[in-house]
Amino acid sequence: MAIGHDVVQYAVHRHLLHRPNLRLMRLLRHSVHHSTGATKGISACFMSGPDFFLEIVLPYLVPLAAIGGGGADTIFHTLVAASGAIGGLYEHSGYDFSVLLSAQRTKGEGTRSSSGSRESGRFRAVWVAILSLLASFLANRAHGEHHSRGNVSYSDGFGSPGLCDTLFGTRWDQVPERRRELEHEWQAQLQHAM
Repeated sequence: MAIGHDVVQYAVHRHLLHRPNLRLMRLLRHSVHHSTGATKGISACFMSGPDFFLEIVLPYLVPLAAIGGGGADTIFHTLVAASGAIGGLYEHSGYDFSVLLSAQRTKGEGTRSSSGSRESGRFRAVWVAILSLLASFLANRAHGEHHSRGNVSYSDGFGSPGLCDTLFGTRWDQVPERRRELEHEWQAQLQHAM
């Protein structure tokens, strides 16, 4: 389901909501969402109705329908909706807990037990792998970069595998700074939203 969400989110976000000089982009008012930046949790909810449908509802409904709708299990649907809501608030909050996990991971790599046993080395390796996995899952720099630069990281940030951004070369660490005309167009849209 995460891969389906990534594909739908990327396609809608990049090709519909971030097309410069496209009248439809202004009508959908995605710039309202970007007017707050990604440092306040409320900006996750700060969007127009069409933007909400295209960015929040559609990326969850299409993959859900593709896997059979999840049945009538209310717990499943509640968990899907709750994880999306919590993830949206987290990725717009300005916090990045992956930094704390990265610090713990490097601290754990530097310690050695007094016995230097093989078992403690294996435990340390497993612990470092778990922390690395958690850190990559919790990292939200991509979404922050998307809000500040606008032409990078179109996949949904929190919990998204980011496959489309990697595949199409739009991941925040793969793209140079945006061109001047894109910046000008985006700023014009932000001014129009206010």
